[in-house]
Parts: sequence; structure tokens; C-alpha cells
Amino acid sequence: MASFHGQKSIVLLPQQKDLNLRKLLELEASLKENTAARLANARKSARLQDQLASLKPRITTQARKVPNQYSVERMNTLLVELQNRRTELLNKYQPESDGCRKWSNRSRTRRQL
Repeated sequence: MASFHGQKSIVLLPQQKDLNLRKLLELEASLKENTAARLANARKSARLQDQLASLKPRITTQARKVPNQYSVERMNTLLVELQNRRTELLNKYQPESDGCRKWSNRSRTRRQL
């Protein structure tokens, strides 16, 4: 009789019931694990979203507070030109001469700006 049941794939009802109960228990355990993992991931995601919201959208690496960069560069160029002209005059004339004093005063005035 057992060979007939085996050939025809007939399983006894108590064995089939036990097999189905084991599968059900395994599936319930898997469901609990997956639910716990989903909740943990949701908490982690919420925490990361809060951190992301508190971050500045851009990291400032360098801030320049010069309103007109071109004008500043032009003034620096003029200052260097005045200093070069003064040096040339000092090579030709005495430091007390009118030309040397005039260029020194211009250079000093530009530096103060």
C-alpha cells in the first residue's frame, strides 16, 4: 500500500498538515524579519533625511567681498605703475626733488584708497 501511495503521490493527511504548518511558521518568521528590517530602514531613512535637510545646499570654500573686482585690479595696476615711475625718478634725481616728491605723494594717495 505504501508503494501505491508513493507512486500516485498520495500523502497522508497528518503528514501534509504538519508540512503545511512548518511552511506557515517559516513564512511567518520571514515576514516578521522583513517587517523589522523595513521599520529599521524607514527609521534610518528618516534620520538621514533630517540630516540632509539640515545641511547647507552648497559648501562655501572661498567668499570674496569685493564689489567690483575689475576696479580693484585696475587700482593695483596703477599703484605698481606709480611705484615703478618713482623708482625710475629716484635713479635719475635726488629724493628731495619736486618730481620725486610728486610721484611719492601720488603713490601714497593711491595706497590709501
